[in-house]
Amino acid sequence: MEKSELRKKLLKEVEGLKAQKNAISKEIGELKRSKQNADRQMAESKKLGEKINELEERLKDVESQVATSSLMSRNTPHASVPAGEDSSANVEKRNSGKPGDMGFMPKPHNEIGEALGILNFAEGARLSGSRFVVYHGLGAALERALINFML
Repeated sequence: MEKSELRKKLLKEVEGLKAQKNAISKEIGELKRSKQNADRQMAESKKLGEKINELEERLKDVESQVATSSLMSRNTPHASVPAGEDSSANVEKRNSGKPGDMGFMPKPHNEIGEALGILNFAEGARLSGSRFVVYHGLGAALERALINFML
C-alpha cells in the first residue's frame, strides 16, 4: 500500500477510535452521575486509549516517511526549458504590452514607504534582524488588507 494511502487509513482509524472513546467517556460520566458501576466502560476506554496511542505512533512514523519522500522528490523543469548557468540564460517566451514611460525615474518601494512613514526597515532590523520591516499606520492597514485578501 502506498504510504499516503496508509496514512489516510490510519488517520481514519485513529479518528474513529477517538470518537468511540469520547462516546464511552460520556457514558461513564452519565453512569457516575447516576451512581452506577462504570468499571466495564472504564476498562474499555483504557483499552481504546492504548490502541489509539499505538496507532498514533505508527501514524507519526508513516507521516514522517511521507514528508521525507515528498522532500526528496525533485521538481524537475519541463524538457523544453533550456539549461543555463544563471538567470542570464533565461529565454523570454512571451511579452505583452510595452513598458510605459513615466517621465521620471521610479523609486524602489522601500524608499517610498520610508518617505511616507509607513515602513521602517531600521526598526525592523533592530527588533528581529535584517530583511524585516515594521509597518506603521496605513502601512500596517495595507499589510493586513493584503493578508485578508489572500486568505
